[in-house]
Amino acid sequence: MSDSLVTERFMKKRSILYLNDYSCSERELRFHLDRNAPLHHMWGVDALAGGGKRLIFCAIHQTHKGGGILCRLNLLYENLRIFLRHCRCKTVFSALPGYEKGFLLANKIGLGHYKIVTVVHHPATRLHLIEQYDKLLFFSPTVREAFGNPSNSEYLFWGPDLEFYARHALPASAPACYEYDFVSAGKVYRDYDLFFRVIPGLTSRYKVFGAGSSVRNEIGYTDLMKVCSRTRFICLPVAKFQQEGRILVGLTAFLDAIALGKPILMSDNTLIGIDVEAQGLGLLYKAGDESDFREKAARLLALDNAQYAAMAARCRAFAAAHDYRKWSARLARLLA
Repeated sequence: MSDSLVTERFMKKRSILYLNDYSCSERELRFHLDRNAPLHHMWGVDALAGGGKRLIFCAIHQTHKGGGILCRLNLLYENLRIFLRHCRCKTVFSALPGYEKGFLLANKIGLGHYKIVTVVHHPATRLHLIEQYDKLLFFSPTVREAFGNPSNSEYLFWGPDLEFYARHALPASAPACYEYDFVSAGKVYRDYDLFFRVIPGLTSRYKVFGAGSSVRNEIGYTDLMKVCSRTRFICLPVAKFQQEGRILVGLTAFLDAIALGKPILMSDNTLIGIDVEAQGLGLLYKAGDESDFREKAARLLALDNAQYAAMAARCRAFAAAHDYRKWSARLARLLA
């Protein structure tokens, strides 16, 4: 066996395999490290390089979604492709569960021992061979409870990359100087029909952005941060969808709000698992309840400057106490 092949196999064993369906390349990592986008969307891999280990990016190719036969065949193919190509990597980090099954099965039948850590997003996620994971990371205590709080799991809040917001947000203004009262932005499951039935009757100062909902006018992330900097409140209205309680929704918008110091008006079905009222970060309303939404929005609009400033300060303090560096540092320790 040549020296180069021996070296390659050794380096594979000393590598960390990173699986995801987005933000999964060296180019993406550099893009986020330059703070063109929040670094928390790299899921902690920025902290994994170094320490004598090499980071291997493996992008997942989801050609079909929805649970049908084509989706299952794609899932099987991807698991085989990933395992056969990277089976010499002894450490696996998956930010998208379901594509590390080859490594789990190898652990189960004794073909080797792989250290496997994955992030669980939704209660609807199908997990197999749970005992073969070294760690399951949940960024919602509500979702962790839905899986029965497995002994090899922990809750780790997916905190905001505060350096990104400091770079792209506009300087804080006095509440009376803000251009908007409410800004709402999100791709899926947003109840903008409810928003437009209520908010225009309370204020004309609002802005809505969307991609996969009834509103389709998405803008770039850095531009969105400048708009959000000019609002008093962030609104996170999640629709009541068919499989209630199956999907975590709105965490990115929640991180934007706390990092920018914006009190939140949020529906009670996001599954984020943080009681914004108990924490003093904003108000919750019952999803789909027009009367409750109107009442809570009016209460926020009625805050005086001192009350508003105190709530905004609590948002910033919460963000500082749970910032992204804690997530990435913990992940680096797990995969050391």
